[in-house]
Amino acid sequence: MNRINLPSLSIIFLTFALSIISCGGDDDPKEKKPVVKPAVTVDLTDNQQVIRGFGGATAFRADQPISDQDMDKLFGTGDGEIGLNILRIRVATEDQWRGLELAHAKKAKARGAIIVASPWSPPAEMKTNGELVGGSLKTESYEDYANYLNDFATYMAENDAPLYAISIQNEPDIQVDYESCDWTSTQIRDFLKDYGSIIRTHLL
Repeated sequence: MNRINLPSLSIIFLTFALSIISCGGDDDPKEKKPVVKPAVTVDLTDNQQVIRGFGGATAFRADQPISDQDMDKLFGTGDGEIGLNILRIRVATEDQWRGLELAHAKKAKARGAIIVASPWSPPAEMKTNGELVGGSLKTESYEDYANYLNDFATYMAENDAPLYAISIQNEPDIQVDYESCDWTSTQIRDFLKDYGSIIRTHLL
């Protein structure tokens, strides 16, 4: 796993001078307020988190897989290439969509990228409104949904494009007119606590 860390060869200090000037108000406008100049020191060698990389998504891209030439531009590291190293794909139910995302994943993986997956909606029959847009995951469908996500992860692993990670929902609190599902923080907690262990991103 390649990691992108903040610079460590030397200590770089950036000092920002912030000048805060208070305005007069009810006081005598001729009276000058003191100028506060706090100093902020940033130490770029003091890492607070790991940045695993930068990436893009192919979710809902129709027609045919992205060409090898375009994949080189996106995930290549040569001159004129962006050098992305993360690809996010959509957890799909239909064979056509699965095959398309698998093709994208294999091309990205061949160029050194890791693959993460997100579902935009559980299958309609698992939801309170019986539709792919809106609604919530039915409590009695929690285990079925965990198995659904695990099946997708297994499909990817069996086809030589194992997932680095898989989420349970894309944008769980957004209101839109396309595939979506509403989750509260309590629902997310309960689902992960009771059924998260079912979901695997690789074959055991």
